Amino acid sequence: ALSAQVGFSLPFVNNATPGSPLNAPVQVTGFKNIAGVQHVISWDPQVLSFLTIDNFNLPGLDAAEFNSSQAAASGILRFAWVSDNLNTGTTKPDGTTIFRIRFQVLGAVNSSTPITITQNPPTGFEVNQIVGGNLQALGIDQVQLTQGFAAVGFTVGVAEVSNDPE
Repeated sequence: ALSAQVGFSLPFVNNATPGSPLNAPVQVTGFKNIAGVQHVISWDPQVLSFLTIDNFNLPGLDAAEFNSSQAAASGILRFAWVSDNLNTGTTKPDGTTIFRIRFQVLGAVNSSTPITITQNPPTGFEVNQIVGGNLQALGIDQVQLTQGFAAVGFTVGVAEVSNDPE
């Protein structure tokens, strides 16, 4: 049987208000028998100011699994977590928020930034999943990533498909 693809998603936020808080929950899909995860989340620090991380929702997950030393100046948050059960890993229902990043909107109206799950040396992207009793390492091209975005004071429209022959 094919298992659902592991996925991570960040929100797309329209009309963020300068000076206001902005919460970016990291949600998962296909998070089944996961033994460990590491990746980087990045954004433009001129648009969003890093405040904190909260809503920890994985066993053993707390602030110690994050390196925020570059968050304020460079918009880089490093994350590495290992399951407390390396025999079966950790499973969470689709749509579970595993943690939340809290920002303050610094940017002026009409500024914006992608909020992306990526890799940045020395932190590579890796998900370790237990499949049939074996540890399988998944790289950045083997998971479903829904990247986030923050639009300050404006709304990004979604192009509609037209039936017009022109």
